Amino acid sequence: PAVSRHIKILKECGLVIVIPQGRERYVEARFDKLSEVSDWIEEYRQIWEARFNRLDDLLEQMKKEK
Repeated sequence: PAVSRHIKILKECGLVIVIPQGRERYVEARFDKLSEVSDWIEEYRQIWEARFNRLDDLLEQMKKEK
């Protein structure tokens, strides 16, 4: 049941497709969609990395002033 819920959510997001074959269902990843997600995450990773770098610089400056 838990796996089915996860697959349902991934399917709704377009990240997987379900291929029924007889009684079985095969789940296939949509790597083109995963690439879109990865690109979106990368934008935010760069923003946060820059913020943390500025914070590191500020903390180093504060240490030197003590």
